[in-house]
Amino acid sequence: MRNLVFRLLSLLPMLARLRPVRAVEAVEPVAQPVDASPGDIAARAALDELLLRVIDAPGHYDRITRYYIDGLGWPGAEPQNPPRPYRNAPGQQWCGAFAAFVHSHRRPGDGLGPLDAQRRLQSASTYKLRTYAEDRCVWFRGDSSKLSVEPGDVVVVATPSGKAYGDHIGIAIRQAAPGGLIMTVEGNAHGAQLGARRSTAPRVEGVVLRGRATAEVVAVYRWRPEDFEPAR
Repeated sequence: MRNLVFRLLSLLPMLARLRPVRAVEAVEPVAQPVDASPGDIAARAALDELLLRVIDAPGHYDRITRYYIDGLGWPGAEPQNPPRPYRNAPGQQWCGAFAAFVHSHRRPGDGLGPLDAQRRLQSASTYKLRTYAEDRCVWFRGDSSKLSVEPGDVVVVATPSGKAYGDHIGIAIRQAAPGGLIMTVEGNAHGAQLGARRSTAPRVEGVVLRGRATAEVVAVYRWRPEDFEPAR
C-alpha cells in the first residue's frame, strides 16, 4: 500500500493537468486493498481532496463545511437541524477539521469505519491534540528519538506565534530520504495550486501539498485501529 501512495504522489502533477480548475466534484469510488492500514486510507483520502483543488473562496465553502460535519461531527449536522455553512469568518480555522475528515471519510470496501467521536473532537486543534490525545503522540519536539512519520500521521507544525503545542495541523503522505522534507497534505494552508508551475503560480489558501522541514515539526500523532468505529 505504501508503494501505491508513493505512485499516486508522483502522478499528481500529471493528473492535475488533466483536470480543469472548478468547484468541488465527486471522486469515483475505488475499493481499498484489504490490507490497508488506517493511515494508508487517510493518506489516500487526503490525496483525493488535493485533486479537488479546494480553496478558501466562494464556490468551495460547501466542501469545507463537509470537513466540519463529517470530520468533527459539527453540532447541528442532524437533518432536523441543518449545519451552519462555512463562510470564512474571522478566526475560523479548519486545518483540524480537514485532518479529522480524511480519517473519517470512507469509500466502499475500505473495511474501516470513521475515527470515533472522541478522537475526532481531539483533532480540532493543536491544543486539544496535546491535551487530550497525548497517548497517541509518537514524537514531540525535544524527544531524543529520531523523527519518523508514516502515511496518515497527524503532523503538527509551528508558525511564528511559537505555541509550545504547535499552530497548524497536516496529514503526512510520506517522508523523504533522511534529512529530507516530510510531504503533507494540509487544509487551511497556503501553497501553490496543484499542477501549476511553482515559479509563476500565485499562492492560494486551501487544500495544498506541502514539504515540511523537520525543524518545523512540533509533534506527530498516530491513531490506532481501536480509535476507529467498525465498518458500516
